Order: sequence, then structure tokens, then C-alpha cells
Amino acid sequence: MNSKKKAGFISTILAMLLMACIVAGCSSPKVASEDDPSDPGVSISENTVITVTHHEWCAMEGYEPEEITEVFENAGIEDIIYTDGNYELKIEKISSDKVVISSLGGLIEKNENGTINLNADAPYTFTIHNGEELKLASQTMDAGVNITIKFEIAE
Repeated sequence: MNSKKKAGFISTILAMLLMACIVAGCSSPKVASEDDPSDPGVSISENTVITVTHHEWCAMEGYEPEEITEVFENAGIEDIIYTDGNYELKIEKISSDKVVISSLGGLIEKNENGTINLNADAPYTFTIHNGEELKLASQTMDAGVNITIKFEIAE
């Protein structure tokens, strides 16, 4: 390869890298404005309270689960509010009227009578409105976890 072809090849590669960087920068996700509390992506960490109560259960005779309650005050985006070896719940969006929580999967909302649908596709996001609570359970029959999450804005 002669020097002109090498220079042309190198400049083409550099131009492609530059374009890739520009395209990647233009397609980056929207950053929420800290000035707009109505934006569902704003991390309003002041006065937010998320209460997570969870307990593991097992069908094995004699197993007594311990119920654990954790309170997350001033919770914000990316905070992990529950994790164990199988599941993780993380705050994706938070505003004064709702919180959106992401899941790795495997957790499903309980029916009103406390049962779960073992055949349903487990969602990867859950939305909880201010003052409400969400009851989740692992989609299992022999052992698992029950989780209750309450979201509120403290006065």
C-alpha cells in the first residue's frame, strides 16, 4: 500500500470513528431536568419515603421466615431498594406523584386475593403512585419471597 492510500485509509477510519462518537452522543438517553419536578425522570430525593417489607418463605416444614422492613428516605434514581441472590429492585424514575422501579424479572404483582399467576410473564418495571403500595411475589411454588413496597412524599 503506498503512502497516499495509507493516508486515505487512516483518514477514512478516523472519520468513521468521529461519526460513531457523534451518533452515540446524539442518541444518549434524555437527562431529566432538575428544574422541572413534573418530569417523571427527575430525581426528587427530598421528602421521598419508600418502605420495603420483605420476607422469604419456604414450603419446608418448620421454616419460619423473618420479616424485614427497610425505609429509604430521600430515595433517588438508581437507588437499589431490594436485592438478594435472585432479585433486584432499583428506582428508575421518581417524581412527586409516582416512582418507577425496575426488576431483573421473576417477580410478579399479587392478585387481590393474595394468589399469583405462575404462567404470566413477569414485568421488568413496576409503577407505584404516591400513597399506594405494591405487593410482589416470586413466581415460585416451593420457596421464594414476598415484597411490599410503599411510596410516599413526606410532609
